[in-house]
Amino acid sequence: MAADGRPNEVPVNGNLLLSNIVHQPFGEPKSWVWGNNQAYARSFDSDSRLKTTA
Repeated sequence: MAADGRPNEVPVNGNLLLSNIVHQPFGEPKSWVWGNNQAYARSFDSDSRLKTTA
């Protein structure tokens, strides 16, 4: 858990499914790294609507 109480990784059966999870100020995860080391990121507009994914 991160200092703010949000998860920063998700282990499954001893393996990391997600790591380096970064959250938006109001909760949505905005980026993470999959267990195969592939990064994923998404951006949101000012109304917290999904804009882009990468």
